[in-house]
Amino acid sequence: MTFNRVVGFAFADAAGARPDIACPNCGFQPWHGQQWVCAPDGCGGHFDTFETRAHCPHCEAQFAWTACPACHVASAHRAWYRTVGAN
Repeated sequence: MTFNRVVGFAFADAAGARPDIACPNCGFQPWHGQQWVCAPDGCGGHFDTFETRAHCPHCEAQFAWTACPACHVASAHRAWYRTVGAN
């Protein structure tokens, strides 16, 4: 399984959170600019995985899975996207 993981995680205030993106396991909302690392099979470059839809801009690696910095569970990247206001 190839997935990217977050770099230097610390909880931020809700003002920078993305309401349309959340961990499908625990509900954690990453903030704009939060950095993931292209690993374990990539180049090690840092990037905002939700700005690029899990595509590393440094080496062109594409990730199907994204690890949550809060609960440490790797989920399908596409499962993180949700519709704002959906019930």
